[in-house]
Amino acid sequence: MNKATKNHSDMSVLIVDDVDLHLHILQDIVLDMGIYKTFTARNGQEAIEAAKEHRPDLILLDLDMPVMNGFEACYNIREFADKVTMPIIVITGKYKTEDIEPVYKMGANDYLEKPFNVTEIKNRIAFHLEYSKLAKKLGILENYIHEDLQIARTIQKRSFPDVDIENTKLSKHGLSLAAYLDEEQLGGDTWNILYLACGTPVFCIMDITGHGINSAINNSYVTSMLQSVFKESRHLSPQDFQPRIFLEQLNEKLCEHFQIGTFCTGSCFLIRDNSIQYAGCAMPASKIIKKSSNEIQNIKCDGIPMGVTKSGFTPSNDRIEFKKGDILIMTTDGLTESAPKGDTIYTAPDNIKLPGEMLLEEELDAIINETKEPSAQETLDRIISRFKEKKFDLKSDDITVLTIKNI
Repeated sequence: MNKATKNHSDMSVLIVDDVDLHLHILQDIVLDMGIYKTFTARNGQEAIEAAKEHRPDLILLDLDMPVMNGFEACYNIREFADKVTMPIIVITGKYKTEDIEPVYKMGANDYLEKPFNVTEIKNRIAFHLEYSKLAKKLGILENYIHEDLQIARTIQKRSFPDVDIENTKLSKHGLSLAAYLDEEQLGGDTWNILYLACGTPVFCIMDITGHGINSAINNSYVTSMLQSVFKESRHLSPQDFQPRIFLEQLNEKLCEHFQIGTFCTGSCFLIRDNSIQYAGCAMPASKIIKKSSNEIQNIKCDGIPMGVTKSGFTPSNDRIEFKKGDILIMTTDGLTESAPKGDTIYTAPDNIKLPGEMLLEEELDAIINETKEPSAQETLDRIISRFKEKKFDLKSDDITVLTIKNI
């Protein structure tokens, strides 16, 4: 028995030839390789029916046969079976090598001339069976991964607030909200609205390192920890609640959980009495469209990320005006670091603006210069539309954008 084919005993081969002697010879060769599950057919029509019924791992196909030849059979089999999971080796003696090209176009994987060398045909069979087996394993793994990703997306989606429900609550505080987050993307972006006991809203936007399932798990943990830490401060009055202290407490918890190399950037905004009390770390600057002055005000959120170190963590913090008609724009770095499709996405020095940041400011300037006063949703829609219009790649990273208007 060929050592290279011992692991193919669980696989099957369909042998197609109208000459009984050829069928027996090929069966003996396959059996000698340790492949005990074989099927036979004597013309192209029988080959199609057998391939549909038995789904063999490999087909050895003659070309010159009655009823239906191998050319037609190969073409028809490719209608329901691909070249990877059901390879076809054409074996014939009546055609020259240069005449076989149409067979490849019909979907054959390989070609051997009669009379064939036994060692060569064994090697060809072993190669295609091994390739087919690996492809099927990859297909199974791909299905598992797809299922896991769907579960992770569902878990992540449940952590996001319902914008309609939140707007009902926020309207009592003279605020309206719009949010963009691609729910098909599985990554580290998350956002939440927490409410003090008195009802005052606290907005949080976070970006955890990484992508995929691991990032979604960390995302769920950060959301849970965010709510747990806030619970200890929920009883405070709006005057006593400090976003800076809140982020410092959250940082301590994340440092205890995160592995080395995992961290979280974030911003926290408490909005009340026509003002914003905020704190942030390692996030893109949030922006306010100031209705009274028709200017854009930047809110810097510098400092080291959360989850890196307990000592020396000092988030940016301040209190600024947020008057009627003003619009706050918060975003993760997926937007500001995005670039047109095909361009290199990079991190620029502090004194150089990234393509995404420049495009965002251009659109905000355009909004300011118009007489119509946009809503939070209209502002968000215009930002996302502008990025898509300029063919910026919004799929290269997960992106979150929140717009909040003081109405």
